[in-house]
Amino acid sequence: MDNLRTVAFIVSPLILVLYAERMVGVFYEKRRTSFSLLFLTCLFYGILELIFNFLRPSLPLADVFLPYVAMVLTFIGYFVITLNYKSSAVKRLVVVLTMYIVYLLAHYPVFLAINYYITPYLTMSEIGFLYLLHLLLQPAAAYLVAIVLCRFKNIHRFTFKNVKGNIIVLVLGAFLFIVTWFLPFSGFALTITAILHIGFVFLVFYLINTLVAKYEDKLKSELHTQEKEYYFTQCQLMQESTEQVKAIRHDMKIHLATLKGFAITDNIEDIKSYLDSLVADIEKSETYSHTGNTAFDSIINYKLTNAKTDDIKLTLNIALPSEINIAMIDIVTILGNLLDNALEAVAKVNEKMIKLDIELIKGALFVKVENSFNGEIKYIVGKVEEEQQIASLKDGFRHGYGLKNIKQSVEKYNGYIKITHTENIFSTGVFLYL
Repeated sequence: MDNLRTVAFIVSPLILVLYAERMVGVFYEKRRTSFSLLFLTCLFYGILELIFNFLRPSLPLADVFLPYVAMVLTFIGYFVITLNYKSSAVKRLVVVLTMYIVYLLAHYPVFLAINYYITPYLTMSEIGFLYLLHLLLQPAAAYLVAIVLCRFKNIHRFTFKNVKGNIIVLVLGAFLFIVTWFLPFSGFALTITAILHIGFVFLVFYLINTLVAKYEDKLKSELHTQEKEYYFTQCQLMQESTEQVKAIRHDMKIHLATLKGFAITDNIEDIKSYLDSLVADIEKSETYSHTGNTAFDSIINYKLTNAKTDDIKLTLNIALPSEINIAMIDIVTILGNLLDNALEAVAKVNEKMIKLDIELIKGALFVKVENSFNGEIKYIVGKVEEEQQIASLKDGFRHGYGLKNIKQSVEKYNGYIKITHTENIFSTGVFLYL
């Protein structure tokens, strides 16, 4: 029995570590640390559980306090493991709490089954074996639940944007608990209740996973619609530019003859006026970006169509090849949102200025947008400095999510976004590794 107890004390923490690692992987997609550091943090949690297992029989604490000590150690272990992933403090706490709740719900059916269906058939000398059974089967049940939850690949992208989905989850949860409340109080009823609660966990994760997938499909559909609109506008601009050049070439002899007539009579004012009208006709179909990269050209030309009529001073430095290894949906998200934010900001000031720099340098894409603004900045509360979301005072919610969507696309390419500002100049830089 002593050898079996030792094995159980060692194996149990190992299973708990595997459960924690699996569950953290459900909520987070990419680690920010090396595998060795993840291993060390998991080892730390395992050692905590191992020490507690061996010391528990001799701890000078009443049985009523021991579960709380175990809970604190578990919370510490979970939290340390989450430090391997980039996250806000609030999300870490939510993840740790969810992991603990899922563990409780997962191991409770085993606890009830052992106590109600096995214990009555054991003799007093076999009660020690019962404790070891608890020690091994409860974390094993939680680990099996975690393996199933790992199949829901969209959980780590869940946000609270889809209010209807959250209401559905809450209503289903309330209904389940109300139904189980009226079940008769017996070992069998409690076991069924516990199993229903596990089913509820799977249902919630399934619904969230489905809602996130549908939301992303909707977002992609909207972006594809924008993409088509950008391409259509670019084709129109190119067609108008081509027609304008053809018209000028067709009428070139007439234009030159007219200017020659003005020159013979030394009519300088008429010459200037005539040239101004020609230049104005040409500028009507002006394109701001003509790199040959249709994706970038279409977005830039579409967004800046009204720049001259809005008296916006533009400075463009765009150096791109005709083809680049980045998804169109991400170009729309990043460049479209950056230009939208800049145009929204300059609309509030008299001195309107936008500077756009786009370069491909040794396989890395650099995009920087600078614009004048009114100096009013609102930071969304609860973000560390490098993850701050900046929103305009007028429309903070929408503007904040624009930057958040940019960040999500940037992370696909292991890039980063840097936001700086002075009293009247706002700058957003994006760097992508292609």
